[in-house]
Amino acid sequence: MAEYIFALLIEAAVESIASENAARFNAMESAHGNVSRKLDGLRQEARQARQSEITTEILELATAETALGARR
Repeated sequence: MAEYIFALLIEAAVESIASENAARFNAMESAHGNVSRKLDGLRQEARQARQSEITTEILELATAETALGARR
């Protein structure tokens, strides 16, 4: 009888540990997804900022060329 009770207690402990590990895994998986989405958003913002800088530079060069061409 003592061995049976011991086995039940060990089984409950193992199930508790397994449940805790599963919860931790789910939390880490969720955190990974959140970080991935945030990183994608930041990359998109960086691309848009760079594109805006490039557009501004092109407009400045075109304006300067037009102004120089008008003086000639």
